[in-house]
Amino acid sequence: MTIKNRTARFAQIFALFSLIAVFAAAAFPSATLASGRAPKMPPSSLGKVTVFVFDQASGKTIGGAAVTFRSPNSVVIIAKGLTDNNGAVTVALDEGLYAVDVSATNFKPASDLVKSVAGTGLEYKVALTPNITISATPPPTY
Repeated sequence: MTIKNRTARFAQIFALFSLIAVFAAAAFPSATLASGRAPKMPPSSLGKVTVFVFDQASGKTIGGAAVTFRSPNSVVIIAKGLTDNNGAVTVALDEGLYAVDVSATNFKPASDLVKSVAGTGLEYKVALTPNITISATPPPTY
């Protein structure tokens, strides 16, 4: 290989690595700018929605309640979770209106509408009514 061919080959390899570096910088931006400050991120379209579930009769929170979020006129579940010991579950949702369905053992299920607003955290309370089972024992016969 002549000197001229080697120089041309080196130039091609250098150009290829330079191109790779440009694409890598675009695909994987660093967490800080050259000034040392973090870059401004675009505003989030997500809002945090917290649902607190409680017993309507006693006012106590209900842990372990199943909470599902869906579009108001649909059965497609968008997000779901279980309430913690404080009766709360938090999900991040796109801005909009959602139907929330809540169920727990020994309680009648409940549904409500909640709104998610981008960049904010909203809280909602959902009361569940206990299932009351009445059982009667017939009086003794003599």
